[in-house]
Amino acid sequence: TRIFAVSRDTAESIAGSYRLSSRSITVIENPVDPVFFAPRTKDEDASPTILCVGRLEPRKGTDVLVRAFALLRARMPVVRLTLIGADLMGASLQRLLDDLHLRPFVRLLGHIPQQQRIARMQSATVIAVPSLLEGFGLIAAAAMAMGKPVVASSSLGLRSILRHEETGLLVAPR
Repeated sequence: TRIFAVSRDTAESIAGSYRLSSRSITVIENPVDPVFFAPRTKDEDASPTILCVGRLEPRKGTDVLVRAFALLRARMPVVRLTLIGADLMGASLQRLLDDLHLRPFVRLLGHIPQQQRIARMQSATVIAVPSLLEGFGLIAAAAMAMGKPVVASSSLGLRSILRHEETGLLVAPR
């Protein structure tokens, strides 16, 4: 009799796909852990760093981010990219990094404990969320809670929580 969704976008998608009244869907957004509101730390000597947290896979836009990073490095050679999350792309990601000559400028940290992830988020210059589809976008919400700039794709789930040029920058998916 009742459906729960993690974002307005997800609710609208469910309503449209199943021809349901939006009144039968309740949106309950994911909470953000208060630890994300802790004081930030910044290494003043570090290079500007773009951080992306999430599984490394095409659905999460990892390949899109790496290609965009290559374009950015042409204009801003000091920038670095750090990717945190399980690598589901394997050899194809390594080939992409090699083809674009990015291996020395990209850190692949894999899955790391929450406290380390929070510390990395706090010290990053910007958080990128290039996902092609998200239910909610918890990393974007956590980054905003930290006061970090967020650049995200304007895909389902992310456009529910970010307002372009107000709470982050939204770019076309892909």
